[in-house]
Amino acid sequence: MAAELDAYHDALVVLFKNHFGDSLATVQAYLPETQSDDPEAGLTIKTPALLVEIEKTGQGHNLGDGRVAVYCELAAHCILGTATPKLQQELRNFGVEVQRLLTDLDFCLGKPVSAGMPEDVNGMPGWWQKGGAGGYDSWVVTFEQTVWIGESVWKGDALPGEEVTVFLPRWVPGD
Repeated sequence: MAAELDAYHDALVVLFKNHFGDSLATVQAYLPETQSDDPEAGLTIKTPALLVEIEKTGQGHNLGDGRVAVYCELAAHCILGTATPKLQQELRNFGVEVQRLLTDLDFCLGKPVSAGMPEDVNGMPGWWQKGGAGGYDSWVVTFEQTVWIGESVWKGDALPGEEVTVFLPRWVPGD
């Protein structure tokens, strides 16, 4: 069910909200549905912020119990405003705290999510940055995790059809 993969993503957001509490102004999905349809409008958030993104999925390790194993590559984007004292140091501290949480032996997303321990947890400078007043910088923590889900996640007959014009992205890896 699509709801199971949604529940996994939602559980990650809740995990981070519970861990960081009021110390973060924003913890949410990478591109929430409330975002403007205008790609030039940007995403308005309050910092400090943590945005959780499922970047890629693939075939995970099959446990042989009838569930589908979905391998997920994820990114947790740590974002701070440029007014933050010791910005670079604080970004790395923020990222390391995310890494610590993900590698904690007590890591658990809870019911109804069935997921393995996060693996290959790494931090690096993020690609979200803008200098000056009202600016921001970011650090990204990437990790991999397998999620086991029940029935098919595809519910194509329930989706509305529409005609769209698709454009190539401006940013191409390797440029």
